[in-house]
Amino acid sequence: MKRKYYIGVDLGGSKVSVGLVHCNGSVVRYKRKKFNNKNDREILLIIESCINSLMTKKVKSIGIGIPAIATTVSDKFTSEYSPNLELLERMDIKEYFKKKNLKSVYLENDANCFIIGEHKYGSAKGYSDCVGLTLGSGIGCGIIIDNKIRHGAYNQCGEILDITTCDGILEDTLSARFISRNAGTSNAEEAAYLAQKGNKNAILSWKEYGKKLGWLISIIKRVIDPEIFILGGSISNSYNLFKNEMLKTANNKTPKVISKLKEKAAIIGAAFLKK
Repeated sequence: MKRKYYIGVDLGGSKVSVGLVHCNGSVVRYKRKKFNNKNDREILLIIESCINSLMTKKVKSIGIGIPAIATTVSDKFTSEYSPNLELLERMDIKEYFKKKNLKSVYLENDANCFIIGEHKYGSAKGYSDCVGLTLGSGIGCGIIIDNKIRHGAYNQCGEILDITTCDGILEDTLSARFISRNAGTSNAEEAAYLAQKGNKNAILSWKEYGKKLGWLISIIKRVIDPEIFILGGSISNSYNLFKNEMLKTANNKTPKVISKLKEKAAIIGAAFLKK
């Protein structure tokens, strides 16, 4: 039996992660690069370089997870809204890579790729109804119902980032910048370090983040009632700093677990799009 491989791309607002994925779900080779700036041409060349470095004759297709709504507008695969990577709103990114690599190319929202990966090989395996929350520079949400990713009538399902709250839009508070701003640090990693050292402002900042995340989980629980919540993204690495407040505010028995696949989840999910 011939081995089949796929390439999965996780495109973020400041970095791209690309993996060569075996048909059994294992990531056999992996590349990750940050963007020095958000020049469209530079970003596309970096992504292309990463893909080409992993490409083999055995690769069957390429899946790309984007921080936006993947949709078809006038037969072009772009996005309706991409605040952290505007190039996605101005070009047919699917067609660009299809021409470059002569492979089938599939496009999907990055949070959807995350929960697809976790559902197939990670913490959500065996559950038919699950929700994935990606916690990082912003907040992403992927929803699987009856073992299928849910897009909704207008591809808006899970697009919670700009929901208005009393504190502004959701992403203003459920984000790394919220944590660092309240902790008085330059980034969330520094806020986590200080909190672990006992810094009061940093500890309170993480607790407040946990409360807000717990509130969001409680709302999603009432609307969708999933079997499990999977938490991923860079912020989930500091789970112990916000866990207690999150669980207290969420106030429900639905399991809330950390991603098993970590940074590889969205890559694996992207690789298996349309499979």
